[in-house]
Amino acid sequence: MSTPAAATLVQRVFNALADGALHSGEQLAAGHGVTRSAVWKAVGALQELGVAIEATPNRGYRLAASIVGDATGATDEDPEPDDPYEGKDPAAVALGRKGGLKGGKARAAAMTKRERSAVAKKAARARWGKLNCTGFPGDPIF
Repeated sequence: MSTPAAATLVQRVFNALADGALHSGEQLAAGHGVTRSAVWKAVGALQELGVAIEATPNRGYRLAASIVGDATGATDEDPEPDDPYEGKDPAAVALGRKGGLKGGKARAAAMTKRERSAVAKKAARARWGKLNCTGFPGDPIF
């Protein structure tokens, strides 16, 4: 990243990341008319300069929250967390707080051994049946 064009790309990538939001390498590349590899190298150059950049696989890049907070004057104090149970069935939340079996375990406990076996075979067929070699009796062989 020693050419003037590369240096300006590093500056443009830094400016794009300055909002603190995630930006995919593909979006950054398209926005600046370069390849994702060039963006990756620009991010690497920023990191070599000591800029803290969070890279999340399959999601993108963003400046570390501490840098964005310093730039915007935001405090480190977290706002009040949202209610994690908002929009959920209150009866289900109350049952979950009591403990015990939940979800698939509760359904399985209510089934007979034969029903559990049939469900397991159906799931195996759905998952492995695409291979055309399920090995289950009665299944057609392609």
